[in-house]
Amino acid sequence: GASLLTRGPYLNMGNAAEVTVRWRSDVATNSRIELGTSFGTYPIVVNDALSTTEHEVRVTGLTADTKYFYRFGSSVQILQAGNDNYFTTAPPAGTTRKLRFAAFGDCGRNDNGFQSGSLSSYLSYTGSNPAEALLLLGDNAYNEGTDAEYQSNYFNIYSANILKNHQLFPAPGNHEYANSAARQDDHNIPYYSIFTNPANAQCG
Repeated sequence: GASLLTRGPYLNMGNAAEVTVRWRSDVATNSRIELGTSFGTYPIVVNDALSTTEHEVRVTGLTADTKYFYRFGSSVQILQAGNDNYFTTAPPAGTTRKLRFAAFGDCGRNDNGFQSGSLSSYLSYTGSNPAEALLLLGDNAYNEGTDAEYQSNYFNIYSANILKNHQLFPAPGNHEYANSAARQDDHNIPYYSIFTNPANAQCG
């Protein structure tokens, strides 16, 4: 049967030539991403034969400082293909044009409309000129940083809008570690499996 998109998409570890696209599906399938520089035309195809619900595909060989539209799913089904599925690769070193970064801190709680109000303000302010990268400053999911809290307090709120087209560079906060010194030492927390982050200076 058909699979359903249950998390994402979200874009990790972008640089001038590469990006990692992640998403979650309700049933295990293989993975496919198709990309192109104009919406609706996708000459670049990346397949991953691994059957999984936690899709994580590294796209390589892209052109620097270029806007790409993408659609994704499996070899038999497209899960999402909107004109807001896009990203811009990083510019070459030495580029002098202005870049836009959004920084969200403590964005993993939705009491008193905290997130929905902030998100609405951000979308109104940036309009048709959104930031190219989104920095997460920590405390991205309250209170313990569990996978379920990430789903309800982060992905359910941001997947339909900014996660589709902002390259994401996250950092953990004390709530990711459930305020536990032991977890800060062993890093045995969901955050490290949810996000793909540079380990060998892939992003500069």
